[in-house]
Amino acid sequence: MRRSPRFLLLCTIAALTAGCSDTNQPTSTTPNPQTNFALSPMGEGCASIGDRVWLDENCNGIQDKRDDDSPEVGVAGVVVELYTCDGSLVASTTTDATGYYLFEGLDEYGQFKVCFVLPDGYSFTKPNQGTSEGLDSDAGDDGCSDCIDFVDCKPIRYVDAGLCRDESTGCRVTGGGVDEFGNWDGSTTNGRCHNDRYTFGGQAGANTALPPQPAGEWEHNNHSGPSGSFAFHGGTHSAPDGTEIDRIECSDAGFCDPARHAPAKQIDFWGVGMFHNARNLSPILAANVVVSESLHWFEVNIDDGGEPGRGKGG
Repeated sequence: MRRSPRFLLLCTIAALTAGCSDTNQPTSTTPNPQTNFALSPMGEGCASIGDRVWLDENCNGIQDKRDDDSPEVGVAGVVVELYTCDGSLVASTTTDATGYYLFEGLDEYGQFKVCFVLPDGYSFTKPNQGTSEGLDSDAGDDGCSDCIDFVDCKPIRYVDAGLCRDESTGCRVTGGGVDEFGNWDGSTTNGRCHNDRYTFGGQAGANTALPPQPAGEWEHNNHSGPSGSFAFHGGTHSAPDGTEIDRIECSDAGFCDPARHAPAKQIDFWGVGMFHNARNLSPILAANVVVSESLHWFEVNIDDGGEPGRGKGG
């Protein structure tokens, strides 16, 4: 189930923005060379080119660390192509489960460039940022690196590409089992999108809340990230009077009152909620929120791909 919350404060959405701390750790893991598929003989040269495609969560062009001190994750299955500098395709491969790729057996006297095929829903991050060759992105607007010259047979392990998730791409954020790319894997406890970690919960249309809040309840808990740490609730038992879910629209009413899992549906609901237990709020929230006092209109959109199981991401 993909849930795309939108907290509309002064008619704007932007509650979730990205941000990360910088780090200075090089990339050095060697991928499985069996993932390398040559389209033409690569010869018996001693040179090699490789490294990594990663999800640049804050789109700063640098492979840095996330809130939990883990590195930004690699992206699997990205097509990587090797060309000579005059434009001849030499070989093609895909990144492994951790985002690494490798081309081996290259002529040490040749000149090559690496081109990355952009997956749907992503754009390339800023190239050549920072001071570390091993931590930046080398893909230009066309997805290709500059031409590469070898020094003797010294391996080159710094030709990377950073991917930014398109803002139009939603994030699958159920109460658990969601990885960094929005895929359900049955293990992750918190959703993650644009570098915020959060969980959602509640049910629209069910008589789960106390009168005068009969149209259901909804709560958004932001655990960490650039939007801060807070709970936002509307229509729950603990919410004050004036918070409620007051309008529900659904593409299949048979599954929507009360809202429940369905083969496929879209549901939208609107209401009034309040922030509480908030700290380190993002600037846009801090400028408009009075914790435990101000009321805010909210809208939730849910596209249900069918549950349980691997719901639709995006």
